[in-house]
Amino acid sequence: MSLAALGTLTGGVLQLHPALTIPTLDGRRLRDEPLPDTLTIDASQLQQADSIGVAALVWLAALAGAQHKTLAWQNLPPILNELLALYEIDLPTMSQPCKKN
Repeated sequence: MSLAALGTLTGGVLQLHPALTIPTLDGRRLRDEPLPDTLTIDASQLQQADSIGVAALVWLAALAGAQHKTLAWQNLPPILNELLALYEIDLPTMSQPCKKN
C-alpha cells in the first residue's frame, strides 16, 4: 500500500482520505517507500474507519519507525480514537523513530 492509498501528500502533510475501510483499501498491497524526515498525518477529513484502516495506520507508523522518521498526528476523529482505544494502540508512541544501532 502506498501513501496515495491513505491520502494526499502535499508539503510533508498526508491528508487522509475520508474513508479508511475494507472497501476503500481492499486489494492494496503494503509497499515500503521513502518517507520525509517528518510527516504530519492530518485526519481532519477522515469520517469512516475500520480495523483495516487502523492496520494501515499501524503499518505507516512501523514504516516511519524503521526509517527513523517522525510522524505527527493531527485531528484524529472520535471514530478513529475509539478504535485505537479498543485495540489498545497508541499511534503517537508507535510513531517515534527507532534508535539506530
